[in-house]
This record gives sequence, structure tokens and C-alpha cells, in this order.
Amino acid sequence: MAPSRPRRLAFLLLLVLALVNAPVLMSLATQASVAARGTEVTAEVVGGRLLGGEADPEYWLYYRFDEEVDEEREAFGTEVDRATYARARETREVAARVVPGDAVAHEVEGAQPQRLGLWTTLGIDAVVLLAVALWWLRRRAAAGGAADPLPHSGP
Repeated sequence: MAPSRPRRLAFLLLLVLALVNAPVLMSLATQASVAARGTEVTAEVVGGRLLGGEADPEYWLYYRFDEEVDEEREAFGTEVDRATYARARETREVAARVVPGDAVAHEVEGAQPQRLGLWTTLGIDAVVLLAVALWWLRRRAAAGGAADPLPHSGP
């Protein structure tokens, strides 16, 4: 027997919510892992870039870890504050906190948080919640109006 339409819709909404929220949850798990198990290291700065205009500059650093931290010596990039950018361009180093054995799980000192993904996820969650609320209200109103009137029991 095929599932009913409301069950399919509920399953679809749960699937959408799981897919949309997975990156945020993974990011939170990575941040928690770095905070709990991360070790302080120094990364070699391999480049820097100034993006944006004078009114709203973005300072980007590109760096890689020593072979003991990352055997592949993969280059990473992140937006940092102005002071970190200036210091890193001068010293060719930047401080970071890395989870041992997982160079991808790291956080650079002075990194600027990227919130677009979080705001997008919250926006989609709000739209889904609004759609569920509207569906529930419509269903409730339809159920209340569909009741048969009580038979007249007067003389």
C-alpha cells in the first residue's frame, strides 16, 4: 500500500530540513572538535589578497601547515581581520588551532566568521516552518467546517 499524501509530504519536508541543516551541523561539530581537541600550530602563509573596495575591504590569507600536521601540505584560505593580515604578510606565518590528524578541522587566529550559510539555512527553515503552519491551519479550518450539523431535536 502506498503512503498517504500527507505522509509523503512530511517525509519530503523532513528530508529537505535534514539536507539543508547538515552543513551547519557539520560546521558546529568541527568547531566543537577544534575547541576540545585542537592544538596550537603555526602555518606558513603562501599568499594574501585584498578584495572589495576601500569602504569594505576583505583581507584573505592563503596558508599551509607543516608536513607533521598535513602530509599533503594542502593550501587553505580564509578571511581574516586587518591586524592578522598585516602581521601575517610581514612574518609569513599565522597562528592556528588544528585537530591532530585532521588538518581540514582547523581555525585560524583572527579569522572572520562567514555567516551567509547560516542565514540561508535559517531562512529556509523559517519558510518550511511557515509552510507547515499554513498547512496545519488550513487543515484545521477545513476539518472544523466539514462537521455535520447536529440534528434538530425540538418539538
